[in-house]
Parts: sequence; C-alpha cells; structure tokens
Amino acid sequence: NATREAGTYDNTVFIVASDHGGIGTSHGGDSPEELTIFVGLSGPGVREGIQVTDPVYVVDVAATAAFFLGLETPRAWYGKPIYCAINGFECEKQIN
Repeated sequence: NATREAGTYDNTVFIVASDHGGIGTSHGGDSPEELTIFVGLSGPGVREGIQVTDPVYVVDVAATAAFFLGLETPRAWYGKPIYCAINGFECEKQIN
C-alpha cells in the first residue's frame, strides 16, 4: 500500500529473491540447487504469466535491477538481466 499511497505503484518494479540453498549441512556447493535461486518480478516492463525455466543466479538480481533503473552495469559483473522476464525479449525456455 505504501507505493500506492506515494503514487509510485504504477512505475515500480518489485523484485523478490531468495538466497541460494544448501544440501544437508553444506552451503555454497556446485549443484544447481545450491547455485540457482527463486526470483519473482512484477511491475511495468515485466512479462506477465510466464515462468522462466533458465537458471537464475544471485548475481542476476543486481543486473536485473540495474536494467530496470536504466543503469549501465560494469563489465566485471558476472550477472545478466533476466531477459526472459522482460517485455520485448524472448527466450526459448519458458512456461506460459
């Protein structure tokens, strides 16, 4: 409600992300379950009604936020915007 009351709801992109998981008592391994995360996106410019099946990593969250803010990302960043979830971009792996 805060964004509605502030009049910024219609131009706000919401990003909800989880930390990567662990297996057993380990944390930070090389398995897909330990490297990939859940990310939920909502707002203007976000494609509706799709589930991206490509892997999404923690480092992709900052790159995605920078994309929506119109910021240039440093070359040293490993993360990439989650293009499959952004209007105007297509990807092969998605569930409608």
